[in-house]
Amino acid sequence: MGACSGGHVEVVRLLLRTEDATIQNCLGFTSLMAASSRGHTEIVRLVLGKSDVNAVDVVGWTSLMYACKNNHVEVVRLLLTEADATIQNQLGCTALMIASSGNTEISRLLLAKSDVNARDIVGCTPLMYFSSHGRPEISRLSPESIDNLNLTVVSTDHNQEIVRFLLDTVEVNAQDRNGWTALMYASRFGILEIVRLLLRRADADKQNMCGITALMCCSANGHSESVKLLMDVADFDLRDEHGWTAFMYASYEGKLDIVKLLLSVVDVNVLDYNSCTALTLAIMNDTFDIVEVITTRAFITELELLACYDYGSLEISTRLHELFSIGNDSFRRNHF
Repeated sequence: MGACSGGHVEVVRLLLRTEDATIQNCLGFTSLMAASSRGHTEIVRLVLGKSDVNAVDVVGWTSLMYACKNNHVEVVRLLLTEADATIQNQLGCTALMIASSGNTEISRLLLAKSDVNARDIVGCTPLMYFSSHGRPEISRLSPESIDNLNLTVVSTDHNQEIVRFLLDTVEVNAQDRNGWTALMYASRFGILEIVRLLLRRADADKQNMCGITALMCCSANGHSESVKLLMDVADFDLRDEHGWTAFMYASYEGKLDIVKLLLSVVDVNVLDYNSCTALTLAIMNDTFDIVEVITTRAFITELELLACYDYGSLEISTRLHELFSIGNDSFRRNHF
């Protein structure tokens, strides 16, 4: 895995004679993920036939997703000869959704092999992702391949008068087939005045089929004003089906303002169902600012150090090793 990450082609070639390339570490990371993430095309070519190209790590990411995130066109081209582009990660994102903010050629390669009507855990489709990034590639799809929900959501006019009317005529906590309520949708898109209106009657702790709450929705998407409204009524400790809390979503998605808002009211050392903390998730998404904030209250373990090796930048790795080497003294002084 280290040789794949470092781009050492000849070392990898030698190791493949005796080593099992399908092995995953405790975070689910594989040699193919390491090479794909860093754009080592020749190593990907060597490892591809000896690995499970569709293996996922603890947050549901595949080698293809990592290659898309880091804009490695040739690696994506190679992986697509065997990879399943319709796989969704823990947040419901596909490789196409991940590619929506990046390389045009990668988007083109993925379109032919992706489900264009796939929805993430907050109900967004690839079209919505591309629209939010102002990207034209999605126009290559034929209109008939996109279902009506895409047009409905993208064209929504957030009219407060209509919401006020509906509050008197419909069940405000009604859920769609995926368990989503009006408050969850408004929170997802950060429509502050609609959130404020709905909170007059809505159950802020309602969970959809995946365990997602309105607070998780706005935390994951960085809508700090909506979070402030929900903080007065929502349960911070609710978990989704993976054991994630709203704080974990904010930490993983790099939403610094939300992390700062929630830091003092949550237990930052809570584990999800894969034994990851919010700090582990922040490291996995390589967000140094978030790591800096969380480490003021978090206890650092060897799992976080391992995450640094596989996912984190040198800056994050150096900082956490400094804290770990002094035995988390500042944490003990402040919290025990």
